[in-house]
Order: sequence, then structure tokens, then C-alpha cells
Amino acid sequence: MSLYKWIFKRLTGIELKDPPVNVEPESNDAEQWLLKDTSWPKKIKGEFFLIDAGVGDDDYANWANGTFEIENYKDPILVEFNGSVLKEAGITLSFEFSKKTVLWVNEPINEYFQVAKIEKI
Repeated sequence: MSLYKWIFKRLTGIELKDPPVNVEPESNDAEQWLLKDTSWPKKIKGEFFLIDAGVGDDDYANWANGTFEIENYKDPILVEFNGSVLKEAGITLSFEFSKKTVLWVNEPINEYFQVAKIEKI
């Protein structure tokens, strides 16, 4: 028994228990596939679904994020676009582009893979 658990039990009378060891950590098959190789950017093909976007004074969003369902993988990944990537791809504030698309992504920052380039299909 750790010192913390012993002190807690002495103060409250309640014995703290460790979680069961058979609980599996959450896993995402697409993220695992992307993270196994450290060369960036990586080309992925699939469908994009917009979650949120920040709009500035321009005809393009300052940033956007959403989920991306990679072909042949069960779990989607989170992706984030900065304004220059959206502008270079010609993605306007209406976000009218085909759901099926090709993205080049860099490693994730705070769970969001950073989109480096958008290819139109």
C-alpha cells in the first residue's frame, strides 16, 4: 500500500483500490498507423467533416478543424487547418469541397493532425 493510500485510509477509513489491470487504454487504429512512422507529412485519402472554423475579415477562414475518416480504417482522426492552407486550396468560407479528398498531414499538436496541404480529387 502506498503512503498516500495509507494516509487516506487513516484519515477517512476508506481504502483506495487500484483500477482493474484488464482495462484496455483507448486506441485509434488510424492514429496508430499514422504515428508508427516518424516521417512527415503523410498523404491520406478519405472524407472530411467540418466541426468548427474561425472566420476573419477575408474570404477564407483563419482556421478550421474537423474529423477525417481515412479509407480502410475504422476510427477517424482529428485534423486542423490554418488559414494559409485553406486559402492555397481555394477553400472559401462556405467550405464547399468534396467530402472525398486527399490531405497531407504533419504530426499532431494537442490531438489534432496539422494539415500541410489539400489535394482536390
